[in-house]
Amino acid sequence: MFFLSLLHVAATIAIALVVLLIFACLLLASYKHKLASSSEISPLGKRGVVHTDIRPEGAVIVDGEMWRARLSHGATLVRGGKIKVVGVRGMLLEVEADVPD
Repeated sequence: MFFLSLLHVAATIAIALVVLLIFACLLLASYKHKLASSSEISPLGKRGVVHTDIRPEGAVIVDGEMWRARLSHGATLVRGGKIKVVGVRGMLLEVEADVPD
């Protein structure tokens, strides 16, 4: 009888530790996600390449990431053209043709 109740106690403790370990892992993963997503990402002033024609909106690649983009002025930028980011509105970049310095 004593052995059976000792076995129940050990099983209960083991289950509680597993649940606690899973909770700790989920909490750590959530913390890392919040840390990564809360860091400021500002491509302002960076240069990139036109991915899809911008008339006046399209897509650009900046630092290896694709962004939606809108021309700050001008009519069109074609695929492969060089751009410079001159403004950021949420997840939309304002760009202009990049002129070499």
